[in-house]
Amino acid sequence: MTLKKNNKILCYSLPDIIDNFLIKEKDSQITNWWLNIEQQSLQLAMEFSYIIHTDITNCYGSMYTHSVAWALHDKDFCKKKENKHNKHLLGNILDKLLRNMSYGQTNGLPQGSNLIDFIAEIVLGYSDQELSKKINDTNITDYKILRYRDDYRIFTNSEQEAKIITKLLSETLFELGMSLNSQKTFSSTDIIKSSLKEDKWYWITNKQGNRFIQNHLIVIYELSLKFPNSGSLKKALMKFHERLSGKDIRLADFKVLISITTAIMLKNPSVYMICTAILSVLFEFLETPEEVDKTLELIRKKLSTIPNIGHLQIWLQRMTLKYNSNIEYSEKLTKKALDSNIILWNSTWISAEKLRSIVNSTSIVLENEIESVEKIITHHEMKFYFTGFSYTADVDEFEYYEPSY
Repeated sequence: MTLKKNNKILCYSLPDIIDNFLIKEKDSQITNWWLNIEQQSLQLAMEFSYIIHTDITNCYGSMYTHSVAWALHDKDFCKKKENKHNKHLLGNILDKLLRNMSYGQTNGLPQGSNLIDFIAEIVLGYSDQELSKKINDTNITDYKILRYRDDYRIFTNSEQEAKIITKLLSETLFELGMSLNSQKTFSSTDIIKSSLKEDKWYWITNKQGNRFIQNHLIVIYELSLKFPNSGSLKKALMKFHERLSGKDIRLADFKVLISITTAIMLKNPSVYMICTAILSVLFEFLETPEEVDKTLELIRKKLSTIPNIGHLQIWLQRMTLKYNSNIEYSEKLTKKALDSNIILWNSTWISAEKLRSIVNSTSIVLENEIESVEKIITHHEMKFYFTGFSYTADVDEFEYYEPSY
């Protein structure tokens, strides 16, 4: 049996195997959860806009023992008369042993051993396969499911499709004696915040001082939710950009940082420039042109849902220019930067033909500047575009002030 036929349904709770021994170390489990569930969920916020969290009610206690044989040999095969009572089939042997451990009951697996954990994973892997078949019978293709034991995270770009997948999952589990926990099933359009457990989110966003860069950005994200487009948000992002721009900085979680930064941009138009500058630093950690192109496409797709994004496109072009100058944006100013023949405005109202010709033929693009720009957007470059910041050239530092009206 192959547990990973569908790369859109990913399990990260299979026991580690070292020298043919199953291991179950607490530290390893915590690291596995953090890296493959939490961190990957944060990254998937780039691709999806909707998430459903759910888990199985009393998973081990309700699992159908016959399902072990179904998972190993296929359900239809096991139900054939000649196979149903075949004492030599491994699945039937395990089924009988499990029932003997529970006084003959056909529901429930004893808990407390690595071997039982492994058997449970076989059944849950079989459940993943059956769910995959059911989803394939629908028109749903844009989804991802992360599973850690009995905990599921379903990612989609449609609330309706997420609910359909959850319903199919419930039906699949019911056939194996299990059911979803309605009290622990919830949905969210904020994938960033719901990627972390509530207690962890609270601790990160309320403790004083965050040495870890990712936690620092999560605090800023929380600020952006409570005080969108505020002066404090701008100042916090500027400080974060300054921290990222430090010498010899090393990042393993740069893709997560890109995802969180993009999520901040999505709801805060006033910080497009600063967030683009942050992204320009993070893009330096992408190792291949293919990674750059894929990440750029994810950002563009994510932000394409925002109306009136001409200003954003200008800054995105500034960031992407050195990676791929052929990327097309709909904003006319971005087209003008690459093609001097683009007409920005209607000049037919100018009666003097000579003056009209001068207006149309005079370039507003400094091509030498385009050639000389660096990949990373610096503090120094941003200073020319701020209205609510004062800039101190001597120390290359910004101080935010609220304009008086």
